[in-house]
Amino acid sequence: MTESVSLKTSDQWLVVLYSFLIQAVGIGIAIYCFATFSLPWLDEFGASRRDIMLTTFWLQLATGAVSPFIGYAIDKYPIRRIVLIGLVFLLLSVWLASLASELWQIWLVYASVLPLASTLLGSLAGQTVIVRAFAEKRGVAFGISALGTNFGGLVFPLLAAMWIQDFGWREALLYLGLFAALTVLPLTVLVFKRKEISDTINIASTSSVVEDDLTTGEIVRTLRFWIPVVGVVPLSMSFSGIQFNLGGLIRDLGVANDIELTSQLTGVMVICMMLGKLFYGGMGDRLNHRILFWVANGLTAIALCLVMTSSSASSLTIGIVFLGLGTGGILPLLALTISSRFPVASFARVMGLSAITIPFGAMSPVLAGWSYDSFGTYNNLFISLLLVIMVFSLVVFFLPKPTGSS
Repeated sequence: MTESVSLKTSDQWLVVLYSFLIQAVGIGIAIYCFATFSLPWLDEFGASRRDIMLTTFWLQLATGAVSPFIGYAIDKYPIRRIVLIGLVFLLLSVWLASLASELWQIWLVYASVLPLASTLLGSLAGQTVIVRAFAEKRGVAFGISALGTNFGGLVFPLLAAMWIQDFGWREALLYLGLFAALTVLPLTVLVFKRKEISDTINIASTSSVVEDDLTTGEIVRTLRFWIPVVGVVPLSMSFSGIQFNLGGLIRDLGVANDIELTSQLTGVMVICMMLGKLFYGGMGDRLNHRILFWVANGLTAIALCLVMTSSSASSLTIGIVFLGLGTGGILPLLALTISSRFPVASFARVMGLSAITIPFGAMSPVLAGWSYDSFGTYNNLFISLLLVIMVFSLVVFFLPKPTGSS
């Protein structure tokens, strides 16, 4: 297979920084800020928790629908163009959401414009530049760059909470958009001014690697595609089921300032996910990937048990710690297993196709909200997720060996 273009170490780590920051912006605003905004939306629109959770359902469902096409585009067109288009969609998303007077208008933004923003400006592009810049030690690079999603999850909800309390949720959305523009635009110009970097991370669109480009049919007919994708399903379902309902879980504890505690516990989870990503990324170059899947699912199972039995903020915090350590493996594990089993020229397409399982994660917070509205508890979903973890952990046993990716 064709080797990635060689970069100097300093250029490689500039690519890591770029990947880190675009994932921080795209995922931090689109995903992690939702729990913070969900509480003022509950009050503003007088909606049920299930209806609020439908917002993330539409986001994830639409993300799963557009990701295969965007993955194909990333393999064919310059990533700089992809990222800047994503930034435009992000700015459009926060502006339109700030104008909403009814909940269905928030749904519309989350089902149309925001999925394009979070996919074009997020993990798909961020992971692809890592694959193209690193022929070796990708695990460490994946782990560090994937910290960007959690860094964004740490910074943006805290900023959102502060701006919501000071100015209101509509103005907070606009400030987030301004912050994103001031972060992404200058760094994109800086990175792509360097010809070596530009040529390297656009390698998949050159004629030298066309021979490595797989068809969609060739990709989806193999276990090396399905096993990694299936392996992270229980992790993503557990993460979204708890993360997007975190505001509700905290409100049920009777805490005085639930918005502030929601942002703080989001920060705790983010820090633990960052530690998890460093572990999975660092060990991904050394250990059998199946072991790492089992570790991630085991920690997530412990988290579900702790959250189900939580009766105070301190006990819920412990559950969030385990959730972060377990689900921190989602991005590095998926990227590692796919990059070591598929050629560079097809990486973005494979990662885009892997989003076909996103509807499972999308259903999780909605089912949790429905469980609460119908039975007064989220535990029905959490018990079901424990069973899913048991089954899917057995499936990972059949993961094929790496075949090389460069």
